Amino acid sequence: MAARRKDIRTVSTTGQCWICGSTENLTGEHQVKVTDLKDLLGEIAPGRTVYLHNAQRTNQRIKSWRADRLKSGGKICGVCNSTRTQAHDNAWTQLSRALRARVPLMKAGQIFRANTVFPHDTSKQMLGVHLYFVKLFGCHIADFGIPIDLTPFSKAIMTETAHPNVYLKFGYGADFAGRPHVGISNVEVASRSDATVAFAIWMQGLGGLSVLVIYAEPGERRQALIGAWEPHMGNGLTIVDFNAPAEGTTRGRRPRNVPSRAARSRR
Repeated sequence: MAARRKDIRTVSTTGQCWICGSTENLTGEHQVKVTDLKDLLGEIAPGRTVYLHNAQRTNQRIKSWRADRLKSGGKICGVCNSTRTQAHDNAWTQLSRALRARVPLMKAGQIFRANTVFPHDTSKQMLGVHLYFVKLFGCHIADFGIPIDLTPFSKAIMTETAHPNVYLKFGYGADFAGRPHVGISNVEVASRSDATVAFAIWMQGLGGLSVLVIYAEPGERRQALIGAWEPHMGNGLTIVDFNAPAEGTTRGRRPRNVPSRAARSRR
């Protein structure tokens, strides 16, 4: 049964970690991993300027990849940001680098085998990738007050188990103003009559690689779920072309948007 609005646990963007509830050493999670930023845009140094563009402002100069403007407003504690989720971050770093190298050479519908990246403990490592995006999604929910229950997100990370309603979709073709970009999209949601969310999507763009992150409650049957992956589906990832019609949409439902962030370097 879907949670009623009054049962949904939401967390203030300040004051406590949305994962474990700690009030100590709170920080924001990077919207895009620092390793991805450095891989794609290089080091920030004299003579190389990087600008952040979002719904509030364009051309915000970034002086360090550790800048708070690159982090989510949804707070997590130091333990959850390091010890508890570091293995998940590392799993994504490995898969991200492999996908960025190979996906532009693949055709839509081809299967990317995760065991080519993780020859040992493949399922465990792919669960880590899933949980990395569960963490990012939870940060968006906490940051913008999206009416999605955070309890299953917290439980998935605390117990090292998959979130049953979170899916990932990997591919190419999405761009920003006609050009590849590094950043995240708005979050689009499809709401019920009581304002709770049944379906939500957002995208992370990493140059030629795009990852669509999906929240879909049981019974949701949408175009965006075709080709999507979650850990119980095995270790084969179907590569999609995000320029294809209806890919990555809420299919006719009016979206509720929240601010986006993107980074671009100027030499």
